[in-house]
Amino acid sequence: MSNKATGGIIKESWHFALDGEYSSGYNEYNVEVVDYWKSGDLKGLAREVKTPGGAVYRMTTKNGWREYYKDAPPGRKYKNNGYTGTSLNFVPNEKADSSKNVNRVNLGSW
Repeated sequence: MSNKATGGIIKESWHFALDGEYSSGYNEYNVEVVDYWKSGDLKGLAREVKTPGGAVYRMTTKNGWREYYKDAPPGRKYKNNGYTGTSLNFVPNEKADSSKNVNRVNLGSW
């Protein structure tokens, strides 16, 4: 399968409000594919990717893309993105554009 992606980008965006403070942001990270799905409908597509800095992201059929900790004990291998409005997507064969990275915190009015 020569059409397998060997790299791409992880697009991360988030938005949440906590105690009257609103936070949002967007980041793109260059990644290389280190593992592929071996069977099923996703066979041959990227399953696990890694940034040059060592962060690992893995896709699950139930929860999509999440940050993955290989050395963590069972049950704590994935970063919990619950209630943070975080969305991760993998785009194969593209390069990250750091000019798009942004982080905003807006303080609520009292």
